[in-house]
Amino acid sequence: DRIPHVDDLTDAQASEFLGELYFLRALAHFDLVRLYGGIPLRTGPVTPEESSLNVGRSSVEAVYQQIFADLEFAESRITASIIRGKASLAAVHALKARASLYFYNHSQTGSYLDTAIQASTAVINNFGLSLEADFAYLFSGSNNSESVFEIEFNEQDRNRMGEYFFPTDLSGRYEFAPTENFVDAFSTADQRLDASIAFSGTEPYSIKYNDIETGTDNIYVFRLAEMHLIRAEANALKGAPAEDILTDLNAVRERAGLLPATSTNLDVLLADIEDQRWKEFAFEGHRWFDLVRTQRAVDVLEGVEHINQTLFPIPLNEILANDAIDNNDQNPGY
Repeated sequence: DRIPHVDDLTDAQASEFLGELYFLRALAHFDLVRLYGGIPLRTGPVTPEESSLNVGRSSVEAVYQQIFADLEFAESRITASIIRGKASLAAVHALKARASLYFYNHSQTGSYLDTAIQASTAVINNFGLSLEADFAYLFSGSNNSESVFEIEFNEQDRNRMGEYFFPTDLSGRYEFAPTENFVDAFSTADQRLDASIAFSGTEPYSIKYNDIETGTDNIYVFRLAEMHLIRAEANALKGAPAEDILTDLNAVRERAGLLPATSTNLDVLLADIEDQRWKEFAFEGHRWFDLVRTQRAVDVLEGVEHINQTLFPIPLNEILANDAIDNNDQNPGY
């Protein structure tokens, strides 16, 4: 809204900034819709008019269509260069791939599997990215060949994840910890275990975020391994030839130190893809949403006993502040 009023911007700069902003809006709407379901869609700044202050919930379908429209707008404007901490064309394709897979899970519309495959393939093939040979290197704080988009932190803008994961004897709060079930799920050959988890005595804790002193650990939003597993899952859901699925699945398995999968049974392959996502992206914010989108949260997670629990409640302050939303709009079960 304000870019046309910024002095001394060239047309090229304005176009690129708009591309970044539309991508960020798509990302924000995506995160909101997978947390709450339908949300008020806001595509402009709030003004004092009642129609602007009070916006009702749009459907999940409408939110996703806005996400895809924003990504299409961004795609023709955003930079193709991957710069650490900055949105780029690769990030646009990555979000399109992820959102397409999620929306397929919601709608069962097969064309979104095709979009997920096309978008993930663009990230894999077009930007010079490659899987790092050493999984632990991804969490060393160094630039790497696998990062698509990450949030940068520094000593002034701290990441507090390490503080919440580290045990109290290492100056942490230990409010989140790996379960015994998760630790036991790794084979001894899997390099991701020692790169993801350490032990204080017998207590396991996550070490993907390990700069507890200054909080400078970056957080991945998208990295290349996810694109391989999205393409594998979409191909499996489409019933593609097993060799197409195995190529991507085994790229992730073999980097982890595991033997390649060989099954040609699609159900077995989908189960393996879910398992690899669990271990590959531990503590990176994927597991809950993976189980929710595939409707497996009730079956897998202790304490999740009803599908109503897979959406968060609409916050009371939103209901009180927005006259277009009332208690009748609350998510089921709350």
